[in-house]
Amino acid sequence: MKKKLILSTGILFSMLVAGNCYAAADDIQGEFKLDEMVVTASRIEKKDIDVPAMTQVYNEKDIERTGATNVMDFMYNVLGAEVLDTTAPAKNGVHFRGTGSSSRMRTSALIMLNGTPINIQGRADISAIPVTAIKRIEVLNGGGSVLYGTDALDGMVNIILKDTVKNRLYGGFGTHGYREGGIAIQADKLSLAYDGRKISERGHDGILGNSNVPTKVRYGGKYDSSNYFAHLVPDEHLDVVYMQRDYSNDYFYRGPSGYNDPDAESRLLNVKYKNKNLNVSTYWKDYELSIVNDKTGLTTDNWSKVYGIDINNKFDIGKASIIVGGNFDSERMAQTKGTYRRTQDTTAIYMLLDAPVSEKTSVSVGGRQVYISDLGNKFCPQFNVLHKLDENSSLFLNVNKAFRTPLAEELFGNAGHGYTGNLALRPEEGWLSEIGWKKQFDDKSVKIAVFNMDIKNRISKDATKTFVNNDKFKNTGVEALYEQNIDSKWKYNVGMTYSNPKEKSVAKGWTQADYKFMGTAGIHYQLDKYNASLNVQYYGLQTPSSKDKDAVNFNFNMGYKFDKNSSVIFRVKNIADSDKSFESCGSQLPKRAVSLTYYLDF
Repeated sequence: MKKKLILSTGILFSMLVAGNCYAAADDIQGEFKLDEMVVTASRIEKKDIDVPAMTQVYNEKDIERTGATNVMDFMYNVLGAEVLDTTAPAKNGVHFRGTGSSSRMRTSALIMLNGTPINIQGRADISAIPVTAIKRIEVLNGGGSVLYGTDALDGMVNIILKDTVKNRLYGGFGTHGYREGGIAIQADKLSLAYDGRKISERGHDGILGNSNVPTKVRYGGKYDSSNYFAHLVPDEHLDVVYMQRDYSNDYFYRGPSGYNDPDAESRLLNVKYKNKNLNVSTYWKDYELSIVNDKTGLTTDNWSKVYGIDINNKFDIGKASIIVGGNFDSERMAQTKGTYRRTQDTTAIYMLLDAPVSEKTSVSVGGRQVYISDLGNKFCPQFNVLHKLDENSSLFLNVNKAFRTPLAEELFGNAGHGYTGNLALRPEEGWLSEIGWKKQFDDKSVKIAVFNMDIKNRISKDATKTFVNNDKFKNTGVEALYEQNIDSKWKYNVGMTYSNPKEKSVAKGWTQADYKFMGTAGIHYQLDKYNASLNVQYYGLQTPSSKDKDAVNFNFNMGYKFDKNSSVIFRVKNIADSDKSFESCGSQLPKRAVSLTYYLDF
């Protein structure tokens, strides 16, 4: 364990040393990452360095450099992000700061599209969003329930779309029967895209559980996914997005008790209207998951349909700005058709005031008052301070309260997995705070934050597989992100999180809830017709009960551009073919996969 930790630390250090060597050989051409604009933290456009939170911004060039074809692929390159691209459709998602304990359901960070949350039942199918449609991706490692509501406990990702897409046709193949193909077309003011993927075998053989009598299982069989995307921008005021993802899997878990065969569908329609400082967003979301066990015949269904509206307006009062808004959404949930149906309505009003108190210091303060049917009232305040040390560096303090409402599976149970629901569950809620420093140099940027999470009513499973509200969840740690443009060709980034996530239950008292150390690193090369990218995620000091104490995942891609309209990308996922499990995921990494994809722009 210690040797592997030292080895991984050495790899990160070697990248730093190599970067400094290249920097000495070539001229520096910085991109001034902290000059990127951010809107997610306050709904007000600001430079990254002026945002009082741990933020990351990735523009079109950053995304293209990675060779990713959709947002899920790209998230492997986000510093500090724990990507759960597992063999089961209901478990995929993204986490930050060790929030994905294996005793919880597989929820995700809050995912937004143009500032509108798209999570449904704690998850968002971001594989349906083609990277050619993205203008930039903004990431907040902390929470923000004041402006955006539930699911912000695990961090936030805001995907901001372009008005148009590049006309593109692509197709590819790879190991394990992998096939992919898709098309993106811009027709006047309408963008259309389709992406289809198939694979015959995705997962490793493995061991189920941590008992003295191990049970051999296989994770991840043949799957087939189809993703549809449409984006209409008729004028400067109106924006319409439709996304759909259909997913089927022969099995995602096979053992002595049979295998589970899931089919999942998700749909999203979002209509936004903007006029000066007024923003109106209406949305409809639909999620269906059906799982059948081939031996027992048990069928588990999970339906959730949401419709809602969010209205906010920005008012300028001298040098201060204030966002005032309201939100209503209604969710209909069911577990097993015809029984345990429930409607959950949420009504909220919110406000955030941002004002300078001196030439170098600004303060923002706000709150969200929420009423959730059957679950009661919640008030979430927020307080931020940003102090500019100079034009290129700042200190910040961010304190906010966030919450997460229970999922249908937590309320109603899951017969296929033997989980028992609990209609008396209360929302998770807690205080999130961080204090940090940002600095922009000519060729690099540094961000460091110390954070603390103190959450009550933590929802997890007890020894009988019944969902309960545990007493507490706490996590205190430090996070650091470093990016450097070595020259016009080379760029690298490294990040790490060290924390102590722990959970308190009546039966066990305080126990470690997730991994304590996470390291990420990436190095990118681009010159004329060539580009290449290598990234690594390392998870160490996992829980004592975990089968694997640490896990490492390497991914690589290399591209070549034949001319301005055609290119090819070679990808290798899980280079080391690791069969280890991530603690928060609870299932193993997919097998090493090699693929080659050809792109034709027209």
